[in-house]
Amino acid sequence: MKRAQQESFVQEIQMKLKESTSVILVDFSGLPVPKQTMFRKSLSEHGLRYSVVKNTLLLRGFQNAGLPIPSKDWFRYPTGILYSSSDPLTPLKLLRKYQEENDGIPKIKGIVLEQEPVPVSLLDKLLPYDSKKQLLAECIGGIMSPLSLLSGTLFSPLIELVRSLEQIAQKKSEEASSENGSSRISSGD
Repeated sequence: MKRAQQESFVQEIQMKLKESTSVILVDFSGLPVPKQTMFRKSLSEHGLRYSVVKNTLLLRGFQNAGLPIPSKDWFRYPTGILYSSSDPLTPLKLLRKYQEENDGIPKIKGIVLEQEPVPVSLLDKLLPYDSKKQLLAECIGGIMSPLSLLSGTLFSPLIELVRSLEQIAQKKSEEASSENGSSRISSGD
């Protein structure tokens, strides 16, 4: 590949990396060509893009896009790159299904969700969610629950204080009423 072609290819990779909600790097070693073809077809049917790239060009694309590189292992061995502009979890689900059917191949080398690297070890925690919206709702619920308890704990003494003051005011009002009533009875004699 000539230098001009390489630069053009790096720019294309950089653009795809910036536009994608999810990028998954895979090692497709051990996957026979017919199965690779089926894999590509399956991905394109779901609107996903997949290409095999030269690691040095991919690394330069990452660097030019300003994406963090958590591990140089991402750029070793044959690398396929899967891009998605839709829901970031969809390609992970498809890839996991394909892995189950093909003895764990292709192997996931790296995951980037919305421009941030995600450890592959978190994959099993992400897969139960149907979409990004559901994942965010779960996170927000997890954050709000302790906050609700905290606000209840903080306001509980204040509420008790207000109730106590109301009871004291009511008691004094009743005592004042009963004193006024007994003073009228005494003066009426």
